[in-house]
Amino acid sequence: MNERVDFHVIDDSGDIVDFAVAVLQAEGYACLGFTSSGDYLKQVESGSLPLPKCVITDISMPEVGGKRLMTEILAQQADQHFIVMTGYTGESFEKHLACVYLRKPFLVDTLLDAARATLHCIRFGTSPQIGCETLGDNEGFVEAWECPVDCRDCD
Repeated sequence: MNERVDFHVIDDSGDIVDFAVAVLQAEGYACLGFTSSGDYLKQVESGSLPLPKCVITDISMPEVGGKRLMTEILAQQADQHFIVMTGYTGESFEKHLACVYLRKPFLVDTLLDAARATLHCIRFGTSPQIGCETLGDNEGFVEAWECPVDCRDCD
């Protein structure tokens, strides 16, 4: 398929998927949601899904964890971008796998800010509004950092 959607949202919680998809679609983004990371990965591998500009994924999922999901997708689509969301604090991340990290629960505006900034980074290559840092509800964006097109190259 050559149709390109803006976001795929993957989380084992249907409530989180429904919330994120509804928020993103209300802002006009083309978005698909998935509650099974294993089924999602099979569809990606088969080529039966339109490719997203960005995948928004949970880290801790029962079938295929977020880190493995990202690694396997990157093996097939080296230019894929990710936003990671997690409810766990103190979880160790491999920063080079994602452009943005969101802590659950997050506010509507936090999700939208992360989505806009990530798409801006993908489209224009750099943005003073985005960095490979955790976005918290009250933290805002890192102002002094310019993101390369491939956010996985972050230090």
